[in-house]
Amino acid sequence: MHQQPSQPSRRRKNDVARRAARRTAQHAARVQKVQRRVKPHGQPISNKNLILNSNQLSGELPTSLANLSAALIRFCIDDNLFTGSFPIGIEKFQNLISLSMEKNFLTGLLPPSIGAFHKLQCFSVHRNKFSGEIPDVFGNLTELFQLTMRANEFSEKIPTSIGRCQRLTMLVLAWNSLVGTIPMEIFRLPILNYLYLERNSLNGSLPVELGSMTKLEFMDISDNRLSRNLPETIQACISMRSLNVSRNHLTGFIPKSVGKLVALESLDLSLNNLSCLIPEDLEKLSALKRLNLSFNDLEGQVPRNGVFINLGWDSFQGNSKLCGNDQDAAQRLKVLVSTTREKSNRHLLLKIIIVLVSSIVFMSAMFLIWVLIFLKKKKMRRGISSPSIKGLPPKISYFDIQLAANGFAADNLVGK
Repeated sequence: MHQQPSQPSRRRKNDVARRAARRTAQHAARVQKVQRRVKPHGQPISNKNLILNSNQLSGELPTSLANLSAALIRFCIDDNLFTGSFPIGIEKFQNLISLSMEKNFLTGLLPPSIGAFHKLQCFSVHRNKFSGEIPDVFGNLTELFQLTMRANEFSEKIPTSIGRCQRLTMLVLAWNSLVGTIPMEIFRLPILNYLYLERNSLNGSLPVELGSMTKLEFMDISDNRLSRNLPETIQACISMRSLNVSRNHLTGFIPKSVGKLVALESLDLSLNNLSCLIPEDLEKLSALKRLNLSFNDLEGQVPRNGVFINLGWDSFQGNSKLCGNDQDAAQRLKVLVSTTREKSNRHLLLKIIIVLVSSIVFMSAMFLIWVLIFLKKKKMRRGISSPSIKGLPPKISYFDIQLAANGFAADNLVGK
């Protein structure tokens, strides 16, 4: 015999059912809204903009999208739940200036047909699940100024044709599985402001051509496999505000020329194999607010001025050869006191002691000389010792004459 459910239990179930039905109705309404905009029965929309951002729309994009007007200039479906592959037939829209499908669940390959959008200015597919090779078809997209493909599953190399997009100001290929070296053509983009290539498997080194990117403000190439050293030419990147090359395999020293990046606000060189001293030129970076040099092989004294005044141990940890200039700095940074400072103090003390001893010896010698001269003069005044004059007989006293003359006896008188 089944027990009848209680009244509260039935009420809870009814509430759940009503909420589910409400969500279903809302979702159906959104789908109908899309269908009305797309007009799947073959009548193209005259509106030049298809913008369906942030509606939580789901499912695959219908093939009837190809029935939209060829005059369409904006196709934007950002921040939804769309699945499936890249829209079929979209290459029809040769007048597109903005094609944005970011923050969805689209999969598969990017078709080479995207290279036909010769008027395209903005192309964004970040935070999807596109995979495979990025087609090398960007040579004709000469109007493109924003290319964003972050957080997908792209592999293979970065297309060199991107370097022909001379108006590009933003290039975002981060959080993929790209391999190979960064194409030299990327470093020749004249007005690039943002370069984000972090979280890939890129190798090779940064070329001297980096110095030609005078408009570059933000560069993040962290968490790759880049090696060798930072080029000295980086000093020419005068607009640089944020530089992150952490989690790579960089070696060598930190170039002093980094100290000429006067606009730099954030510098992260952590988790590399950098060695030698921290250049004091970094003290000159008055705009610098964040500096991370941790987990390298740096050595010597940590500079004391500029941004270094307020930095803590977390900016330098993992560098066992670093030391503080004094006891307070060493305690704050959790490093040893500078041995150079201690040696310098010992040398200074030794110099002081030598000067004092030399002064005492000198004064003593001068006093002794004065005493000897004084005694000699005193002797001369008393007649204790009268030196003979060269060429003359010695002086004879009256007593000697009297003794020699036998007391001046009469027998000894002359002329008697």
